[in-house]
Amino acid sequence: MPSQPASRKRLDEVVAAIRRLPSIIGQMACLAGYRDPNSGIYSHPGILDRRVGPDVDRELRLLHESIFQQWLNLRLEDQKGDLDAYLSSLPYDRVTVIRTWATIESYRCLMPATASSAERQLFLSNVETLLRIGMTAFSGVKPSSAQQPLGSAILTIQEASDLLRVAPRTLRLWAELGEIPAVKVGRQWRFRLRDVEEWLVRPITPRRNR
Repeated sequence: MPSQPASRKRLDEVVAAIRRLPSIIGQMACLAGYRDPNSGIYSHPGILDRRVGPDVDRELRLLHESIFQQWLNLRLEDQKGDLDAYLSSLPYDRVTVIRTWATIESYRCLMPATASSAERQLFLSNVETLLRIGMTAFSGVKPSSAQQPLGSAILTIQEASDLLRVAPRTLRLWAELGEIPAVKVGRQWRFRLRDVEEWLVRPITPRRNR
């Protein structure tokens, strides 16, 4: 059995290696892979010393929570860039991954167990919107207003929510943060259908001075 100091050093190396992964969502995927789906306990196959098992569980759990919060704090356009970087690192075709995620919703396992209900809803809404954008991009088809019973080029928050398939509360937050084009009329948000369709397929412009 390896000495405790050696195992502790190995744990530090594991944490450093995870942090060096090029995408935040890739770091979350890595950490989720070290979590037992039945017990929720984190472990690593290269650290077998049971004496440091609690340390491995604690540090990987805290790292998972920290990285999850880091991703949630990104602007939606930066979340898209991060997801694109992760998809590009996988040995699979991007279209296949997006379709698989959309079908079996494997992205749900990326969240730490301690995420609050609001954090879970925000994460799921954002990821699902990004997948929708990805599917629109590779299909080359813009969302069609003819498929939606809208009747007007100006959408209410509920109509825009139905079109984008995200919760109205999430859409309101995006509007308040300037993540999506919107206009506030009194206490109500309104969305131009053309703006929403262009927002879905617009290229992401890298932010400067970050």
